Amino acid sequence: MAVSETREQKGLNRKECWKIVNEAFDEALRIAQDRLFDHPFTRELKAGTLPIECIRGWLLNSYAWALEINSSAAYKYYLFNDLLSQKVDLLAMLADKRGDEYATPGRGGHQRTMDVLGKALGLSPKEMQEYHQLPAMRGMLDMIVWGNESSQRLGMSLAEELLGHWCGLWFESLVKHYGLTEADAFYFHLHAEADSQSDHQSGDSIGHEIMGHGQSHRYLAVRILEDGLMEPEEMKQTVLRQAGLDGYLNFLDALYDTYHPTKGISDVEQTRR
Repeated sequence: MAVSETREQKGLNRKECWKIVNEAFDEALRIAQDRLFDHPFTRELKAGTLPIECIRGWLLNSYAWALEINSSAAYKYYLFNDLLSQKVDLLAMLADKRGDEYATPGRGGHQRTMDVLGKALGLSPKEMQEYHQLPAMRGMLDMIVWGNESSQRLGMSLAEELLGHWCGLWFESLVKHYGLTEADAFYFHLHAEADSQSDHQSGDSIGHEIMGHGQSHRYLAVRILEDGLMEPEEMKQTVLRQAGLDGYLNFLDALYDTYHPTKGISDVEQTRR
């Protein structure tokens, strides 16, 4: 439901809202984790048998992900200016998230930690910045950016919490199996902490502990229910629909088949993914 269609509050208190939200997110997270962690790409990464070409391919295609999504997500301030000007807790939470992305662990934020990771994997910033992404990634990323800039919903997402858990697996595997140091793989440690934990120590430019990015989506869902912007069942179905991960799993399929030395599909086949 669009914000402009706000109904009168129907009496759910915050405790009841948290119960509904946690049940919906936990169920969706279980489904999504089963699908993501059972993918051949993830299984081999965990075992340390995923070829390094696939790991470099993931980084080359994902380099633009955070920067483009964070930039487009900031447009929500404009779309929901009237709402956020009245709900200062949501405005503060979103401001913390944007600031954290751009300031942790220092100037340039999360994006700069990808440069460190790339260097450890033999990739230069220029190579990552100018890489021609697989259609499966480019299309998914364009869809997300378009949604951020046009949606009439103050969107809640399962993605950050899910990918926070996945980043924890990346960090452990790269250090254990691929010879990277903890400093080399800090990008994944940072996201495992910021996205999947309840609280997160932000960078020097913010200087205080903020709500975990995954938790912030649960809090947003609570406020949406509490203020009558969405019915409980509608909220549950909105979250559960995200558990399919069709776009991201399609991207992993394309990654696996394109960069794996024993696969190597053609450019024509890539466009079908």
